[in-house]
Amino acid sequence: DNQATFNTRLYEYKGQAYLPAPTIIMTPGQACSVEIVNMLDSEPCDHHGNGFLCGDTTNLHTHGIHVSPFEDDINVTITTGESHTYTYTLAPEHVMGTHWYHAHWHGSTTLQVMGGLAGALLVETPEESPIPRPWQDLYDEAVVLFFNHFKFDENTEGAPDGFKLFNFQELSAAYEEEGLMDPNVRVEGASHFYSVNGLYQPTHTIRAGDIQIFRIIHGVGAFWIEVSMSTPDCTMTILARDGIAHEGELDVLETFVMVPGTRTDVAIQCDLSVAGQVVSMTAMNTTTNTEQMGQNQWVQDTLLFLDVVAAQPEQMKPFPQEEFVLPEYLHSLLGDEVVVTPSLVTDITFQGHDRMNNVAFPGFSEPWGPWLD
Repeated sequence: DNQATFNTRLYEYKGQAYLPAPTIIMTPGQACSVEIVNMLDSEPCDHHGNGFLCGDTTNLHTHGIHVSPFEDDINVTITTGESHTYTYTLAPEHVMGTHWYHAHWHGSTTLQVMGGLAGALLVETPEESPIPRPWQDLYDEAVVLFFNHFKFDENTEGAPDGFKLFNFQELSAAYEEEGLMDPNVRVEGASHFYSVNGLYQPTHTIRAGDIQIFRIIHGVGAFWIEVSMSTPDCTMTILARDGIAHEGELDVLETFVMVPGTRTDVAIQCDLSVAGQVVSMTAMNTTTNTEQMGQNQWVQDTLLFLDVVAAQPEQMKPFPQEEFVLPEYLHSLLGDEVVVTPSLVTDITFQGHDRMNNVAFPGFSEPWGPWLD
């Protein structure tokens, strides 16, 4: 009974549409080309702005990889019937990590990302910066969890500074092109929820005592969550945040916070006593961080069920003792003396829309507004 039918825009690969989008895997030291073909059929629209416009115009933006802004160029315009090939070149020493990508045309970003135009982007372990073999073995069996956010309920949430949490009906009504769903539809029951890998409260099987790495991507646009396990007998060890591994002793946490767009690599290990039980990963209800994070917290009793089965033989696998070592370009600045040169900020002169301090930036030729005139 609690169903909603809506149209959306999804990435298609080899004839199949995906929610979330297909996972892109990049290898350090190699170029990766991604072609986006806009197969939608509305009238072409190329007006760039921060409003609800050009719902079928798109492009691609990545989070986390260290590449040139001319490769990850959010000014690319892919209107209906057009295509564009992005080529990303990762340095040989680029660190492995969990990242993501999504549509990022200013005017259609909210519509398209909430509708599912987003996916995981994984960087493989480079030969020049390998991670310890015991950790690599665990990462070889890691599972990606992509969180999407679906909102169909009456819109009573928002913020005084304009960061309103639009529901699908409002987004649909805001565009001239075909939106997501009938703006007059009202969905009862479970009308506001997170999905995991495109499913509502899916189940994943793990073995008691084993170490399961989840590479979690919080691919939403408004809410923050505080993740926990339904039982303390399943521990969470944080391995990496936003694609950067933790150096030194790893943290075992009861909860961790994820804001929009962030990623967390977490190792789950359930005690042998949990075998035969079904536990859950939750977005817990808490007031601990609301003062700092704001009121847009999402609470859901179950994000993901874990069916814990007995292992043969029954034993608690030891955590690897080897530490992650980051490459030099990710050297921590903690404890370093940082000198701020004011001229880096104050001595900037814009010449028109594509020059700064007499240096041409051809990738940034859009007229961004009067502040550049």
